[in-house]
Amino acid sequence: MNLFEKQEDIEVLVDTNKELTKRILSQQDRVILDFDSLMYTIYGNQEGAEVGFNAVHLGKKSFHPLYVSV
Repeated sequence: MNLFEKQEDIEVLVDTNKELTKRILSQQDRVILDFDSLMYTIYGNQEGAEVGFNAVHLGKKSFHPLYVSV
């Protein structure tokens, strides 16, 4: 299932996010960034996947992306 049917759907979301972020951050003296991460187990040989700490699937390749929210 794709969340977005067309490339324009993604572009509208990106533009909206940029505008909201600009409005919110321009009125702040300080900003708190919340860093979080997720573990995605990978099956096969996908580019960028590495064996690392994965508490659920020990020894399997996975992605470990970091996310930041304001």
